[in-house]
Amino acid sequence: ALGAFGGGPPIIVWSGTPEPDRAIHDCGQKAIGRDTASPTVKGREGLIANAGSAEHGIVAVRSGAQPFSIGDWLELVPGDVATAFALHDFVYGVREGRLEAVWPVSARGAWQ
Repeated sequence: ALGAFGGGPPIIVWSGTPEPDRAIHDCGQKAIGRDTASPTVKGREGLIANAGSAEHGIVAVRSGAQPFSIGDWLELVPGDVATAFALHDFVYGVREGRLEAVWPVSARGAWQ
């Protein structure tokens, strides 16, 4: 079902110290998971989602990549959808920037 909406959650890029070769984003391991693979940056050649912390991630910017600014939106696609789903109570289906569906994740592995 996730593929029907074209990918993962949009992420706002921010950085306290902008650098030409990397950006910090607010989607860490607690939000997207990294058990089997790192997320990819949808539609942006030369941007590589690298490891980060539990709360934040790093996007490496390769030479020749399309530049972006603080506050720009990037869309990260989870490397492992099962892990990403298990971290959230709801999945939001977005198409062309519009919310179309909200699905509860009732079997996400939490102890009741």
